[in-house]
Amino acid sequence: MPTLRLYRFRYFDPLRQRWMLARYVCEPPEIRCRYSDYALVGAPEVRHLPDDPLALSAAHLARRPLGAG
Repeated sequence: MPTLRLYRFRYFDPLRQRWMLARYVCEPPEIRCRYSDYALVGAPEVRHLPDDPLALSAAHLARRPLGAG
């Protein structure tokens, strides 16, 4: 079963001239692409992905907007 390792992180905001805690989690390669100065905060959040990428969970269906099929 494939897994995602998502990290909380903080980054340096050049406009505000201070470190900001990100409001989302991301994988390190994506963080490196978006921010030049960053620091990982804590242990990763490990999410297990289904073997079938088309399999939808009940939680995923509940997040869909009304009228989206």
